[in-house]
Amino acid sequence: MVADENGVKSLDKLETIVAQIKGSDLARDPELLQKVLGDYDATRATKGFVNQLDWMEKLKREARSWSAINEAYDRRRQSAAGRVEKSWNNVKEAISDAFTPERIERFVKGVERAAELFGNILDNLQAVVGLMAVAKFGPGTVGAVMAGGGMLAKTGAGAAMNAAGAGALGAKG
Repeated sequence: MVADENGVKSLDKLETIVAQIKGSDLARDPELLQKVLGDYDATRATKGFVNQLDWMEKLKREARSWSAINEAYDRRRQSAAGRVEKSWNNVKEAISDAFTPERIERFVKGVERAAELFGNILDNLQAVVGLMAVAKFGPGTVGAVMAGGGMLAKTGAGAAMNAAGAGALGAKG
């Protein structure tokens, strides 16, 4: 029994009682322990506690260690870097949830179609620029530029643009 600062008596902690028993004659003399406790089951339980006291201390130390690990984890999770990591993981999870196999197939087809259209735009860009030049400056001017060995002349698009410009737009000149 221990008394607090107000004089109120209470039992010691279990580990304190077990440590006192372990250091006394009671732990070395089972008959004496049986006589003091007066009950066979209480004697067995006490022997179990005494035999496991070191293990209980080790468990308490590990629990404190786990507590320190949890505190470090909480600090990391609440830091800016931890919040960014959590947010990024949420984004990745949302993307993985959104991209079912059917949706992935549709997405890939859309990307392939966009790449094809983009390629077609680039392929026809020279012709469009040439037609704009014919419309603005007339086929004769574009032909003169072509004769200089410009990009349009090298692709063969210049003759087609001159013909298209002369036929469709009429000669300016």
